[in-house]
Amino acid sequence: MTAPPHVSNPAPAPAASAPVPAPMVDLPGLSGARILLAEDNANNREVALDFMAAARMQVDVAFDGVQALRMAQQGDYDLVLMDIQMPQMDGLTATRHLRAIPRLARLPIVAMTAHAMASDRALSRMAGMNDHVAKPIDPDLLFCTLLKWIDPARLHGRAAPAAPCMAAADSEPIGVLPAVTGVDWRLALQYVDGKRSRLEKRAGSFMREYGAAPRSLLDALRAGDHAGLQALAHNLKSSAAYVGALKLSGAANDLEQDLRAGRTDRVALLVPPLVAALEHVLAALAQLAACALPSSLEPAPLAPLVQRLEHYLRGDDARAEDALRELDALLAGTGFATLLEPLRRAVAELEYQSALAPLAALAGQLEPSPAPHPKGLR
Repeated sequence: MTAPPHVSNPAPAPAASAPVPAPMVDLPGLSGARILLAEDNANNREVALDFMAAARMQVDVAFDGVQALRMAQQGDYDLVLMDIQMPQMDGLTATRHLRAIPRLARLPIVAMTAHAMASDRALSRMAGMNDHVAKPIDPDLLFCTLLKWIDPARLHGRAAPAAPCMAAADSEPIGVLPAVTGVDWRLALQYVDGKRSRLEKRAGSFMREYGAAPRSLLDALRAGDHAGLQALAHNLKSSAAYVGALKLSGAANDLEQDLRAGRTDRVALLVPPLVAALEHVLAALAQLAACALPSSLEPAPLAPLVQRLEHYLRGDDARAEDALRELDALLAGTGFATLLEPLRRAVAELEYQSALAPLAALAGQLEPSPAPHPKGLR
């Protein structure tokens, strides 16, 4: 993985940072390996698949423990990457079932989870797992683990998938990235091999996965749904690190650790700043995602519609709901759609004055962007 070029106006990294992936090397020893990836989170799946595609492995995906158990029995895999926290059946239970099947008793199974405490590793070993890879994933550590457990004799003479067609990192201009606090673009680029197009794709995936998460977090807080809060925080902490949002990742980790330890007294204090940090990151990613996603935006109707919606909001006029629906329809399928989430929530709760700030932020993002510098950087 080539080190990314200089990025203008990077946000300063927090003191406690996620591990930075080291440069990947050629991995002929893994070519043709058949991997079963059991992961319920779309953002984490995309990251793992991106890493493994470069090593010419064949990867099948299970979305929960039940599917993983069925696919492992039906297929002939060299290794299973098993997330721990999944719906239907968790990874520990799925592993215990697999170990009870004589043919699969020696199948290498590696835990892949954001739980990295010694107690979590011990639980993985007790369930029958061979090793543990922590999220956010360091690709070199992932590949070292795969090389450690996959028997090279099984891969001898096996055809490998074609290598993905990727342009060299230094041939793709990064351009100017928005200067925002709480997002470390250097780290985010290192997770995508220094390519802006892949960073835009990653931003779009994050927004699709977590666009509704601010509302879900607040709804779970109101309902006292601590299990729901813990599950959201668990997924969010690693996904946020992949896009360089270390402050958000840390806030999600704090909430999850308190809930895992049964410390529920601070939940009401931790959730609102987590929601604010998430909305901040979603807004920062919107411009990048808009570059990567197909858009049928026509600038002409947007400006008057935004002005009309602002007029209704300032006048506490219920027609704001109709104007918001029109705007939602125009922005559907673009990277800007996620910016509507805080606006939708405020309007749904009849907090029309509170909707003015997110509307102003959206209007600012909809302004035409200046053309990139000819050399890609300024």
